[in-house]
Amino acid sequence: MRSSIKSIFPSKNNDDNSYYGFIASTDGQKDYYFTSKNFQDVAFEELSAGLEVEFTPYDKDDKRYANRITLLNKANEHEIPASHVHSASYLDYQKQIVDSLSTIDKINDSGDFEDATHLILRLLGIHSAYQFDRKKQAGKADGIFTIENLIVMYDCTLNVNFTDFKKDQIENYINKLNQKEQLTVDVLKIDGSSTSKMFKIENKKRQVWIITRGKTREINDYDNIKVKEICIYDLISLLSTRIKDSSYDIDRLTSELILLGN
Repeated sequence: MRSSIKSIFPSKNNDDNSYYGFIASTDGQKDYYFTSKNFQDVAFEELSAGLEVEFTPYDKDDKRYANRITLLNKANEHEIPASHVHSASYLDYQKQIVDSLSTIDKINDSGDFEDATHLILRLLGIHSAYQFDRKKQAGKADGIFTIENLIVMYDCTLNVNFTDFKKDQIENYINKLNQKEQLTVDVLKIDGSSTSKMFKIENKKRQVWIITRGKTREINDYDNIKVKEICIYDLISLLSTRIKDSSYDIDRLTSELILLGN
């Protein structure tokens, strides 16, 4: 039978290095008792809870025992010598974060792509970035954000040829941003419910973004509201730069976001 050591203890009189313990049952009944005599030349220091063992079970006086116990692994089998352990530096840690961002290319679900995009915007330092309720999203944008003197209503798509089928939606986004002083929309809260949010948009630069995996470019300019295709990898590139450059401030970020695709 195979199972694992549940607990192990040194004997009270440990002059002879003896020990005892229990092997976890596999049927939800009583565990199997063992002593050092049931192992062959295995020291107490070599054993620990969780180690897998093979043994012969038997019952006696309504108790369960394990005999002829063999280790299937050893406590130090997978330990790496301290001299071989690589101590991660700050630069290693930084690189791992940056490298992990590129895994967005493995996302093929549109909802996951929306969520990943929102996460990247927040990681960039855009704290006023909000998503819209996906259940009420037909014909509407995926989210909105504002940073300094910029406000953007954005839509995410994995569709390469989005221009035609997004045409009416883009016009709708433009009309929303065309309001003079303020814009009120329902945004998603962390608990999944929606709440009304008002954005002051007077004197702000207004843009509509279609966020894709394609190429960053300006599609059109309607009454000073720029419509752009924004490649998600360009946003990741900005985030990578911001992670690596401690002097990268909010003013520089805002400026580079405004100029994307120009």
